[in-house]
Amino acid sequence: MSGPPTAPTRPAERTLSLSAADWAWLDARPQGAEAALRGLVAEARLADERADEQARIDEAAAAYVAAMAEDRAAPAPLPPTPDSRTADLARAWPGAAGPSGRR
Repeated sequence: MSGPPTAPTRPAERTLSLSAADWAWLDARPQGAEAALRGLVAEARLADERADEQARIDEAAAAYVAAMAEDRAAPAPLPPTPDSRTADLARAWPGAAGPSGRR
């Protein structure tokens, strides 16, 4: 009696159309074309993840600024700044807003 079929350890191969110059560049990589392509895909995936994270940060910052501009409570607190002097510098600024956010 045989067990359930197992997944292949290697995905099915696909055809990839590249220019001769692209193939020459890939073939010249020390690790070979296949490893070079895997590395390029991994780099692109990481870049996309970073861009998505930056977009989420930008959206949160925009929502925070919009909430503060409407003089209502912010939807979520911003993370603390790595520079602990920021609050001290802000308080020392001439005409700085008080705890209520009003001058």
